[in-house]
This record gives sequence, C-alpha cells and structure tokens, in this order.
Amino acid sequence: MRSSALALLVTALGLVCTLVKGADTKVSTTGQSRTLQELKNINKAAVGSKTFALVDSYDCDSSMVTTVRKFFKANDATFDTCVADSNYQLYPYTGIIPDATIVTGLVNSNACMGIITAVVLLNMPPCILDDLAMRAACETILYYSVALRHGVDAPTAAKFDELMTWRRNVNFAKAAGKPYDGKSKTYSAFTKYMGKAITTSKVTVMDNFTVILDTEEADSIEMKDGKQPSFVSTNSSMDFFVGRVSAAENGVDDAPVTTASKTVTTVHSSDAMTMTIPFTSLAMMVLATTYTSWC
Repeated sequence: MRSSALALLVTALGLVCTLVKGADTKVSTTGQSRTLQELKNINKAAVGSKTFALVDSYDCDSSMVTTVRKFFKANDATFDTCVADSNYQLYPYTGIIPDATIVTGLVNSNACMGIITAVVLLNMPPCILDDLAMRAACETILYYSVALRHGVDAPTAAKFDELMTWRRNVNFAKAAGKPYDGKSKTYSAFTKYMGKAITTSKVTVMDNFTVILDTEEADSIEMKDGKQPSFVSTNSSMDFFVGRVSAAENGVDDAPVTTASKTVTTVHSSDAMTMTIPFTSLAMMVLATTYTSWC
C-alpha cells in the first residue's frame, strides 16, 4: 500500500516539475489556433448612414489642451520612462503612426500602459489634439494590449491607422448621438477587449492627475470626497466605456509580448499553473523536496 502511495506521489511531483518547466519557456503563437481573431472588414463611416454616420471632427479647445498638458506635466517621470521603453512619443504627437514594433513596445511598458489607461479613465473627449485623436489612439492600444496576448499579430502602421480611424469616427458619432456602428462585429470585439484591458488594469489616478502604477500603495488610495477625477466636468454628451479610476480588484499581471516580423511570442512566466498536493507525513514532504531538486 505504501509502495503504491509513494509511486503516486512521485508521479504527481513529476507532473508539477513538468508544469513549472513549461511555464518558464517562450510559447510562439505561430501556427497555433487563436483565441481572438483579427478584426477584418472594418466598416467605414458615411455621411447620412443609418448604421455608421460620418460626423465632422473637431479640435480640442484651449481648455482641454491646458488640461492634457497638466496631465502629462503631472506625470513627467512616468512619461519619460514610457518614451524610453517604447521609443515612441504619444504627446505631443509627432505624426508617426504606431507600427508592430511600437505597439509591442507600448504594450510591454508598464509606464506607457499606465499613461494610456489613465487617458481613457479620465474621460478624454474624442477631440483632435495636435492632429491626433488621442482618445481613439489610446483605446486602440488598449485593444491591442489584450489582442496581442491572444494570438493576434501586432499591427502594421496601416492596420493601426485603420482601426484607430474607425474608433475615432465611432467616438464622434456617439458624442453627436448618431449611429456609431454599434451592431458590428468590430464594435463588439473592440469594446469587449478594450473593456478587459481597463477592468484588469491596476492603475490609480489621483485628483491632481498623477498616475499611480501597479503598486501595493495604489490599492489604498482614495479620491477626495469620493469623487473621480476627469478631464471633463460631465459625461452628459458622451456615452463611452468609462471605468472607475482606481486599482481594479481583479487586476492581473500580464506576460510580456514580443514581436519579430509581426510574429507575437508570449512568455507565460506569470501564468504558471500551480498544483497543490496535501502531504500527511514529514517523510513525504522530505521526499517531495528532494524530487523537486531533480527538476
């Protein structure tokens, strides 16, 4: 009986060893089935359309420009880290549209994702800032932060621009109370995964617009009088997905993603599967420790 139990224990420990080893290796998504499909056949807004109306864009007013400048000023160090991490400057906009390398760099940077998430959480209007629809750009990066980890290739600059333009037109149509392509597959998938990026983030924003990244301290921070900071005083003219400006309780640490020739590789070090085995005797625990060292 003891012999059978010992054999079972050794087999189980072997499985644990295999799982831990496998969790530390890079897994390429090339040739594997995807859990998230690339967005294709993206609709285009058209004047007078009953499903996706093309609405005139508008520049951010001087007040919003000042507010955005204040936000980036409050986060100088974080933004500098983001630029260093990604080799890309989101603000002021340089005219360079993110490509596969840039998007991957942004997604892999904790500082960049903190800034990008905060822009959306702070209810940035859809207006154009320095020739960039900043809200749409940030929302598109949030979408890809989930998509890249589910097998979707990092986008070319043309693909990113297409999706960002679609999202910009959606935002303007929504703000104007016009049809905004809300029944399309693109809208459904984009909203779902952008929402996941928001709700699983661990970003907190102080009432002075300072962004607190994924830290233990962030969980205990509360806003003044329970109010949430915002770039605008009211949401009445907008119907966007807006999350709470606080550390999400279900926040998770995503594995970094890499790209080479548009091939995305995911490192699953933080997604390791854990198996718990109850040991009823000191002898078995010693054996477990010894066997694990063989791995």
